Amino acid sequence: MIDFDAIKARHPIENVLANRYGLHLRRASGGYLIKCPIHNEQKGMSFAINEKKQLWRCHGKCQAGGSVLDLIMAMDGAANALAAAEILEGRQLTEEEKTRPRPQRLAKLQFTDDREEARAAMPLPKMLRAEQLKEPPQHYFELIGKARKLSWHGIKMAHDAGCLRFCRAQWRTDGEAFNCYAVLDVGNPINVQFRRLDMDQNGKALCFWGDTKVMGWRGNQGNWPVGADFALAHRQSTILLVEGTGDFLAAWDIRGLGYDVAPVGLFGASNSIAPQSLPFFERREVIIIQQHDPAAQLAAERWTTELENVNARVRTWKVPDEGADLNDYISAGQDPESILQPPPATTP
Repeated sequence: MIDFDAIKARHPIENVLANRYGLHLRRASGGYLIKCPIHNEQKGMSFAINEKKQLWRCHGKCQAGGSVLDLIMAMDGAANALAAAEILEGRQLTEEEKTRPRPQRLAKLQFTDDREEARAAMPLPKMLRAEQLKEPPQHYFELIGKARKLSWHGIKMAHDAGCLRFCRAQWRTDGEAFNCYAVLDVGNPINVQFRRLDMDQNGKALCFWGDTKVMGWRGNQGNWPVGADFALAHRQSTILLVEGTGDFLAAWDIRGLGYDVAPVGLFGASNSIAPQSLPFFERREVIIIQQHDPAAQLAAERWTTELENVNARVRTWKVPDEGADLNDYISAGQDPESILQPPPATTP
């Protein structure tokens, strides 16, 4: 896996601006100021660089910002962080990157500041890896697997990929705290969903928060796709876009069976995909897993339109049984091959 932090450390923003783009930087408190090279600023100096944090922001027309990777996406047309890292490390620009218009590049940057603001507004309980808990790690993977009727191997893969952690979460500020597992992107915890770990011998939670089986953390951005960071790091994998935490873990079960898929979850059929996250899906193979109900059909149609706008190759697989979801399908021992194989071509 590519080490983005190491690449950022090798390429300070001020060096990239000066050496790669030949720009003159003016020293300012905490960093530098320049005319924004993204929107070709003529008056003033709206582009600020925080030298210590290695972050930049245009306070003018762009209203964009981020790391050195976001800078390469804006300046050189890189489609995502992986492409930006490759360019920084010496790869030549492709013809597509050279010709990608600047406004389209800027659209890829808007998620950066939103994520920073979301993290600041959503202080989370301490997230722990399984090995930091009292019992051996496998105990907790098996506990969740039993509750979901899934293999513990897939649960472990989600954990190792940074999409599952453990914590003690409080439902209300004045309520009781419970041992939980959390589904999230560890690197960008914007959408975090919790489930209780206190279960009976059959793996069923002893009680829920009222009638709620899953709790989204205060300040959640429910339309942010969980697992997007993993999908970005696995560009060749087929994205399985699912609704709900149970289906998200079931998709990891499929990966655990040896299929090259990247599970991505949107938790709620009413959600659209966050526009800021759509660059993660650009030109990717995406299979939308549609649950067997009218709301899920509307969600699949909505997500298809949104993904096709970024040139994703999208198709929908509908769970066969009435009222069932992917978790039900996989836990019943069904073969995932039918999900991943494209439908036969129809003849005119």
